Amino acid sequence: MTTSDKVVDLLNSLIQINEDRKEGYQKAWEHSDDLNLKTLFDQYSKQSGRYIVELGTAVESYGGVPAERTSISGDAYRAWMDIKDALTTNQRKTVLASCERGEDAAVSTYKDALEDSQELDNNLVGVITMQYRDIEKAHDQIKTLRDSA
Repeated sequence: MTTSDKVVDLLNSLIQINEDRKEGYQKAWEHSDDLNLKTLFDQYSKQSGRYIVELGTAVESYGGVPAERTSISGDAYRAWMDIKDALTTNQRKTVLASCERGEDAAVSTYKDALEDSQELDNNLVGVITMQYRDIEKAHDQIKTLRDSA
């Protein structure tokens, strides 16, 4: 596998986790009656949308094709889909706990990417690091909201 292929695979894993995240927050937004949570869910869904575009541009610069789907077979997707079950109970704490599990998967995916970043140029490491920090902040905010629910 060439360096470019490795970079494309790494970036596509980040695109997929952001697709999972975006879809999870969209589902949470659709089923929530809490206006404050809806605003937060919309913000995080749009954040992942921006990250998908940034990462997709980077994939193309390496001659690759950006991933277009969620990681259907992955743990991350299942964590986000737990949101649907949580929403049927309409319990704020349960919904936030499901969101936190999804954020755990996103944080883990970014952490793994940064640990395997020797193939990446400094600019790309900077982009991924910035996204990682933002997702960590989102995770912490969701966790704080869950703990206070």
